[in-house]
Parts: sequence; C-alpha cells; structure tokens
Amino acid sequence: KYGLQSYMGKPIFLMGLRNFYFGKRTRIYPGARLESHNGGIIEIQDNVSIGQNFHCISGENQKLVIGKNTTIKHKKLCRICYIEEE
Repeated sequence: KYGLQSYMGKPIFLMGLRNFYFGKRTRIYPGARLESHNGGIIEIQDNVSIGQNFHCISGENQKLVIGKNTTIKHKKLCRICYIEEE
C-alpha cells in the first residue's frame, strides 16, 4: 500500500510486496532491496527519504517500522528494528 505523493525508484529486488506499507511523501531512491520473509511486515511512515541501495529485511512475523520524518543515507542495511525521529 502506498500513500499519496510517494515514490520508489527502480528496485533491485522486492519480496513479499503484500506486507509493505508506505505512508505519505515517502521517497525510496533506486537500487532498493526490500524483503519480507515468513509474514514479516515493513512499514515506512510519512515523510521518509531513503537513499540509493538501501537493504531492508523483516521476517518471522516481525514488524519493521521506519518512523515519520526519517532520512536514511545510501547503502544502509536494516534488519528488524525501529527507526524513528528523535
């Protein structure tokens, strides 16, 4: 599910698309690799910017949340965590 004014550049790999949730004004630049394994959920909240070549994995019925107003630089790896604005 995508929110209004969201953008995703050409990804390298996507797995488990039905478990992805994107908020409003979410920007994911090219080269992303997003993986949802065994019921894992990836939720990216409002006004998030993710740089190129981001790798994100959620699995085993876990929920990975990237909180609102977050910026993640390019070439980062995220596994089962919660990233939120300070």
